[in-house]
Amino acid sequence: MVRSKASAGCGAALLLAAMGAGCAGAGAARRAAAAKFSVARAVRGRITRALRIGGKTVATHAFTLRLPQIPGQSYQFVLVSIVPNGTRVQPGQVLAQFDDTAEVQNALDAKAKYDDLIHQVADTRAQNLANAAQRTSDLKQAQADLGKALLELKKAPILSAIEAQTDRLNRADARAHVADLTVENRDKARADAAALRILQLQRDQQHVEWERARAAAASLTLRAPLAGMVGLLPVFRANSEGPAQPGDQLYTGTSLLQIFNRSDMLVSAQVDQADGAALTPGLRGTLRLDAYPGLRLPVHFLSVSPMAVAGGLGVPTRTFSALFHVDGRDPRLFPGLTASIELAVTNARPELLIPRLALRFAGAQPYVVARGPGGGWRRADVELGNFNAQQVGIRSGLAADEAVQVPAASGEEP
Repeated sequence: MVRSKASAGCGAALLLAAMGAGCAGAGAARRAAAAKFSVARAVRGRITRALRIGGKTVATHAFTLRLPQIPGQSYQFVLVSIVPNGTRVQPGQVLAQFDDTAEVQNALDAKAKYDDLIHQVADTRAQNLANAAQRTSDLKQAQADLGKALLELKKAPILSAIEAQTDRLNRADARAHVADLTVENRDKARADAAALRILQLQRDQQHVEWERARAAAASLTLRAPLAGMVGLLPVFRANSEGPAQPGDQLYTGTSLLQIFNRSDMLVSAQVDQADGAALTPGLRGTLRLDAYPGLRLPVHFLSVSPMAVAGGLGVPTRTFSALFHVDGRDPRLFPGLTASIELAVTNARPELLIPRLALRFAGAQPYVVARGPGGGWRRADVELGNFNAQQVGIRSGLAADEAVQVPAASGEEP
């Protein structure tokens, strides 16, 4: 009997210990399940996300000088002199000179023809005045003869019939002569004026030719239109490309050099159509140059093109051209450097925001695990808006202040 009681006591103790261990295991399991996720609520707000845009630096004030195109002249010119690369120049300073011997000779020939026509116009004008005076004198003589004939005709009553008839014929001839001279003088005056006008037009046309030849000769001397630094552009020379050198034969229209002012710089960038609406006036960012990774300069947004450009064959997205003004200065900043702009963009319209870790996917369908009306958890399919590294916007499928599960690690199920 004593052994039986002892055995029963030991069995009860073992049962209580097992029950205690079972309760402790259940509590640990519940704590482990609760530790797999936390609870967050959907709140309305605006997402601020990082936007990185690539582009190139350009000068606000820049000008590209090309070899001029001279009508009717040779399409090749010999370079005589050119400033070194990197030279700082002032407005009006000579940058490059080409051989202008033929153009100067053409200008001299045109000037000689122009001077000759000036003398011809003066001689013709003087001759026209002399001719007009002679015609006036002849007309006055004819009118005097007509008056004399009329006076002789008044003596007809005392003259014989033959003499009277002779006076009447003289009167008729004198009157006809006056009429003919009047018409002739008018026509000759018009002809002289027309001849003078032709010479004047030829003189004016030759003056235009002279000015054109003189401008062609002057255009072969390239001068700086603004103050800045000179950058020589590569040209095709001797079956290769490189900066132009004295003695090179260059074609008309060739881009020879660029002059730019580094005191005011821009960044020309291409913005994806999905990010174009996020660019607002005055938006500020940071400029980074690929050539100088440690350099940081402040920039602000200026403008964006109104029309989007197709990305190319097979590329469905479009891009906008945007300009950013560089607010800082640095001696290493030059046009043509590849750069990137980092922006902090805030959405204009508020959205429902949840932690990004709360978002899950079933194939291509995003969803969250939200608390239902009865307190249980349910799957809620959602439509996504903007997002950043920590938060994601929800456009539909979730209500404000609704609780969602946030897994402790990405991809875990509750």
